[in-house]
Amino acid sequence: MASDQYAPDLQDAVTGLIFVFVGILIVLCFPLLGIGSIVHFVPKEGISAFAVAYLEAQLIERIIEPINGIFGNKKQLDKLRNQSRLSSANKKTVDKLETRRTFSIWGFASLLGMLLSYLTVGLFATIGATFVSQGFGMSFDAILSGIIVGGGTKPLHDIIEYMNNPKAKS
Repeated sequence: MASDQYAPDLQDAVTGLIFVFVGILIVLCFPLLGIGSIVHFVPKEGISAFAVAYLEAQLIERIIEPINGIFGNKKQLDKLRNQSRLSSANKKTVDKLETRRTFSIWGFASLLGMLLSYLTVGLFATIGATFVSQGFGMSFDAILSGIIVGGGTKPLHDIIEYMNNPKAKS
């Protein structure tokens, strides 16, 4: 018996992964082109590394909001989903389109996060971590930070909440 649930596959993630791959290539090329950070960051007392991640995630969300439609029309997908007579095949099509839209937005947000992290400050640098590499340490920091920040502010809120009250989630 076939399942009514849509099972995402690798093809659904292709656009998002292309965005991530392009971001990785760009930040790996920056050191070769002599491009460095445009911000010297020294955290003030009491400022957490998560503050930087949160600000970067907020900026990315504000950038994506006006261009959100290029990733697929969310209102139209919601309207289709809410139709009472949506067939199983059409439901799977809507699920597939939503999955591809989600991966695309995440990939684009990760690309922007990588660029922001490289040109400003990576999350790992804010906590004092360094990558031992021949000139590519900032790039590695930016790649990892970009993927983290690309997830948006919700995961960051969850991490901060857990760190402030670890027993609440147990």
